[in-house]
Amino acid sequence: MNKYKIFGYNVVSEIHLDCYEHDFLEEDVSIVVKVPQTTIKTRVSYFELGREKTVFSIDDIGHFEIEKGSKIIVTPDFHIDEKKLEIYILGTCFGAIMIQRNEFPLHGSFIYNGEKGIGIVGESEAGKTTLAAAMVKEDWKIVTDDVIRVKYHQDVPEVFPSYPSQKLWSSAAKMLNLNIVSSKAVHNRIDKFYYSDSKRFFSENARLNILIEIVPSDVGCVEIEVIEKQKSLNVLLSNTYRYEIIDYSRKHKEHLIFISRLCSDIDVYRIRRPRKGYTVNDEVKAIQKILLLK
Repeated sequence: MNKYKIFGYNVVSEIHLDCYEHDFLEEDVSIVVKVPQTTIKTRVSYFELGREKTVFSIDDIGHFEIEKGSKIIVTPDFHIDEKKLEIYILGTCFGAIMIQRNEFPLHGSFIYNGEKGIGIVGESEAGKTTLAAAMVKEDWKIVTDDVIRVKYHQDVPEVFPSYPSQKLWSSAAKMLNLNIVSSKAVHNRIDKFYYSDSKRFFSENARLNILIEIVPSDVGCVEIEVIEKQKSLNVLLSNTYRYEIIDYSRKHKEHLIFISRLCSDIDVYRIRRPRKGYTVNDEVKAIQKILLLK
């Protein structure tokens, strides 16, 4: 049996995961495997059986059940590589675990420099992970990739580390001079790879101070926009991870209460970047300018 610390949870898993190994006496989440009876041939689907259970299936991958914020049941397809299950377990499954616990994750990366913590959010392929990777060269560490678990501790919003790897496009890795030759490909992504280097990651909780939304736009250069408090609610709402699960779970009220509180405790900015071209160096400079505003 494998033991990990994932998103701050003590996790016991029957499946090997490339996560932080951790010993403990009491588990928060268990991941169990059921023997498949038939090949999984169902399109991706989400449906909620009450507020404490989420179920979904992925073609030729497997069937996933998440229960009561504490259990993930995986029925893999025949002869499936466990690595292909990992992206769904560490993504949608743990997103559902959080939501069932009335914790509402954000969709993005989180970086920390020992003093400040920055969440980088945006739509898929907006460049969140690439920007986070570029910030490592400026002495920042990556705390989490893709899913940001935020929880209050002593009235402070804290982010929990996920796992010591990023999912990077090969073109971005090349631009950043990162060697992905030995990296495994991300399932269903022809040109995206897991990049792991322990020196680039931070494995402790960190305070969320600033949230930055990356928006590809029809602009000629990178632009910074300060988001007023009354408008920041929409930014958090639109960048909530797996909002459809919140919708099916009918947890709109709990979600709204949480993001309203978060809006009052963090500063929110938007970085608009040109839709075409490689502008990550200018985006790094934009973050540096934002930090000077504080």
